[in-house]
Amino acid sequence: SGYKYDVSKRVYDAIASAYGNVKKPPLLEIRPKSYSGKNQILTFYPGIPSKIIMDEDVYDLCTAIGADSLDALASLLGHELAHYYENHDWCSSFAFLLDEKDALKGKLEKLTKEEKVLLEIQADKDGGFYGYVAGYSTFDISSKLLDKIYAYYKLPDNIPGYPSKDERKKIAATSFEELKQYQAVFDAGEAMYCLRFYDVASSCFEYLSEKFPSREMYNNAGVSKVSSAMEYFGNKEVPFILPLEIDASSRLKSGAIRGTSTTEEEIKKRKLYLESSIPLFEKARTIDPTYTNAELNKGCAYILLQKYSAAVGIADNIITEPKKYSTGDISKAFTLRAIAYYYLKETEKARSDFEKANTLLKETRNNFNLNSFNEITKGTWDTFTDYVTKYFESSDTSEVDKQKMINPSLEKVGSQSASSISTDKLSSIEVSAVERTNVSWIQKDNYKNVVIKNGRDAYNILITGTNYFGKTSQGLGRFTSMETIRLKYGQPSYTLNEVKGIYLVYKNARIVFLLDQNNRIQKWFTYFY
Repeated sequence: SGYKYDVSKRVYDAIASAYGNVKKPPLLEIRPKSYSGKNQILTFYPGIPSKIIMDEDVYDLCTAIGADSLDALASLLGHELAHYYENHDWCSSFAFLLDEKDALKGKLEKLTKEEKVLLEIQADKDGGFYGYVAGYSTFDISSKLLDKIYAYYKLPDNIPGYPSKDERKKIAATSFEELKQYQAVFDAGEAMYCLRFYDVASSCFEYLSEKFPSREMYNNAGVSKVSSAMEYFGNKEVPFILPLEIDASSRLKSGAIRGTSTTEEEIKKRKLYLESSIPLFEKARTIDPTYTNAELNKGCAYILLQKYSAAVGIADNIITEPKKYSTGDISKAFTLRAIAYYYLKETEKARSDFEKANTLLKETRNNFNLNSFNEITKGTWDTFTDYVTKYFESSDTSEVDKQKMINPSLEKVGSQSASSISTDKLSSIEVSAVERTNVSWIQKDNYKNVVIKNGRDAYNILITGTNYFGKTSQGLGRFTSMETIRLKYGQPSYTLNEVKGIYLVYKNARIVFLLDQNNRIQKWFTYFY
């Protein structure tokens, strides 16, 4: 059953990564059908080391669900991981199967039935949410699963001291109704971040961080605030690409959204954004002290706040003590330090770090920063914007590959276009009273309508689910390759690299694709505002 373990482990690791907790996930063990001991179904065992043990039969029951098999598996594994991460040390969904002599069963039976119900509700919500963040549609499949599990294992519907099967199904249904609103807010936050409406994205992520505190949620909220601040910086104030920027070419070519004359009010506003981002990055590091991204992003905020020595200190720690961090792209640390040295007028140290970053990773950010530094040190400030424009134009693709002009009204999801979403019958939740941000949604069979209102502005989003098998206007669907996307739609306006994969944003067609780790379409959304 090796492939069954491999598939289960991929799902398991994705959900554990979505939790983003410094606690290492329990060991995952799959008991083969040939195992002669007592059935486990799916049980979390606390201790050192902690374990989650699943019967091979449970995997088979999930596959019997059909197209939703991975979502079913994610629902079960996410639930047990929730018991672990929420420190439910003596709670597991099928622990009533344990041997009477098992210490775990004895401790579990000390809980009242009501206490067990509360823990199950929390595990349903947390497991469902983080499973969704990991890319699985952990929707209302618990009822189907429970029926299959109870029937297969010939379990009685009522077991003294434990929620009955019907109670479990009601718990799952209640949790699912509450979970839908959090999933909609997450979808709204991701979409707004992709489309660079950072204020709205930050409101969504901050709201969620109160319900589901995780390193990614705090970091996303912090990055959204720094990105909002970046809109008030001209290219002569920040002539480099910071490690956290999505599409710096737009900012650098245009100077700044506000031009070169930033007002006193705008300076106050960007400072407020930056100062409010730092506690969010620190909360992310509190959850996971090894989380490199949050520390680097805090360093970017320090640079924009002109706290250059603090940024150098962060970069020094990551470069000199990499074992203390979950280091990915260490060239970002050299970039951070190089920019800080530039502002501190330590020219040779800056040059050395820009060169080191470019040597470590050949990519646009590092190449541009090194060339930009060399250009600036020649004293050519008057022609800097021209230089930037020429640089990015020279790195553009040929006319054949440039973004195609596709009528966005042709892009439909479930026969709807984003411009025609009606707000009738949509559920709604207020995300931020201060910013007057409201998220409304309705879940269809395999896609979702989301409407985000922020003050007077409104944004309509149509998001496909993982089991949506419709096509885009150009005939693309799930699992289509990046090469085919570029062939049909041309070069994207910009891309975002995220934990789940890569977002390709096409502003002409008003469509955004999320690609998985194999660079194939996982889902997409169309938008209108």
